[in-house]
Amino acid sequence: MLDDMARKALSKPRLQSKGLAIAIDIDNPLLCEHIKDVVRYLEHTTDGSFSPSLVQLSDESAAALIEHYVPEATRKTSIKLFEKAGMKDKSLKGVLTGIICQGAKKIAGEAGDAVGKQFAETVGSLLGEQTENLSNSISSLLALVKPERPRN
Repeated sequence: MLDDMARKALSKPRLQSKGLAIAIDIDNPLLCEHIKDVVRYLEHTTDGSFSPSLVQLSDESAAALIEHYVPEATRKTSIKLFEKAGMKDKSLKGVLTGIICQGAKKIAGEAGDAVGKQFAETVGSLLGEQTENLSNSISSLLALVKPERPRN
């Protein structure tokens, strides 16, 4: 049940232009702790020092968490779609890290709202809410964000 709630919360991420790349506002303390535990399980960190209900994640932490919740069939399909769109990375986490990093850089610019909305729509599609729109979501997002190779 907490995993279903986490998927729903993750389907509405907010890209940030400075500091940590993703913020998720969660009003359920148990869900907030669950997400933080999953991030730690994935060997990443979160920053909740600003607010107990705000989970802030780096680009790599957010990518790992999103990847964790993407259903296996959708993961395989999405990797093929990203490859078809010209992404060189063969892992969903790597592709997402690059997209999040570039998207966060663009958020402060004039296309910021469009990037933020399209990123949230694509994550929602990846998490299984609207898989029939996955191809269009990926294409639209990549048109707005030219991802970099993830940092190692």
